[in-house]
Amino acid sequence: MNVNTETISIILLILPLWQFITCHPLNSESSSGPRPVVFMHGLTANAAKSDQLFTWIQEDFPGIKTYALKLFEDMKSVADLSFQVALLSQELKNYVTQIDAKEITLIGHSQGGLIGRFLVEKLNSDGLIHTFISLAAPQSGQYGAGTFGETVQGVLALMLGIERAESLMKNLNGSTGFLDTICSDKITIDIKITGMDNSIKLDHSSAMLSLCSYWRNPMTWGQTSSSNEKASLLRIMSNDVADPDQTIKDNFVKLKKLVLVGGPHDGMINPWQSTQFGYFPNGNMESVLPMRETNWYKNDNFGLKTLDERGAIFMCEYMINHTVVPRDRTTYEQCIRPYLNIKEAYMEVVVQLPRKNFGFEDETQSIVMFLTTMVQIMAFFLVLMIIKAYKTGKRPIKFRRTSFVY
Repeated sequence: MNVNTETISIILLILPLWQFITCHPLNSESSSGPRPVVFMHGLTANAAKSDQLFTWIQEDFPGIKTYALKLFEDMKSVADLSFQVALLSQELKNYVTQIDAKEITLIGHSQGGLIGRFLVEKLNSDGLIHTFISLAAPQSGQYGAGTFGETVQGVLALMLGIERAESLMKNLNGSTGFLDTICSDKITIDIKITGMDNSIKLDHSSAMLSLCSYWRNPMTWGQTSSSNEKASLLRIMSNDVADPDQTIKDNFVKLKKLVLVGGPHDGMINPWQSTQFGYFPNGNMESVLPMRETNWYKNDNFGLKTLDERGAIFMCEYMINHTVVPRDRTTYEQCIRPYLNIKEAYMEVVVQLPRKNFGFEDETQSIVMFLTTMVQIMAFFLVLMIIKAYKTGKRPIKFRRTSFVY
């Protein structure tokens, strides 16, 4: 069989490029479709808040599996956050086992985003949660009233009655003063949280309200207890305690992508930068430290700095109100959809990051693979030159010292 130079050239050129493409992680993962998506609702919300979001996701990715965690809906969501995380962990594990998923994308809105982070720190020892998208969640805590104060008043009215709730608010200087008081255990109010179906009944002291788990007064935070027994859940899960838990960090850094979604017009989370791990400095409410200037980041308490240096943190801003974030089409298209599909997420990385790692999770692997491909292509051109030389009857390449001439 007579194989001409052009045929050989095409084969030699295609082989290294084919090797690069077929060894590319994006190619192999995308063939099995995007990962299942799990959603966690926020305070006083429920699983139905994910309906519109799931509709868009299923339209864009036919056949994708979606699931909304259904425990602690509506008024049950004010229950102690530690208790919620324990039961939600089991619900998530049961679902993952049922569908036999190796990896998932976890999305949490508002308080659900904080719960989502705690689920990562608790369950991600085997890298189950590939991508975590935090939607308008107070990751560094919450302090101040605004619409959050209105939510607090509404919760109290349902639990204690309107008159008693209004009396407490008035005597304790509004919702901020109220939460400052009850979350520091200065007073105790016995409350009963009863689900609509009466399936869950919890008796709590006021300091065990879910809101108290992330209520963070910057004027007193530096003086609050860092002992593991008395610290708030936010402090414990951020490893900002006397005896930090290495497992929390080990699990958190197994995330492949952390997407932090927040915006200056949120109206609920204060400061809004808490959605992206920024916060007031201790003893000061006049300014807000961005994530990279906070002690949690600098000390790499639970792995923020590690993820950031690996290029695994992505920040996205919206210009809408807090409560409509999961139902906003623009937020979905810009801040959620690119991280659900492997190929689109890869394209987003290339656009946003100065360090292009060609989609490989390991940057060294990416560089080695790229250089190998380039060497193969150079070898192709060298072979092509030799073939042409012999075909035209010209003398082959001769090497002279450190260079060669033709």
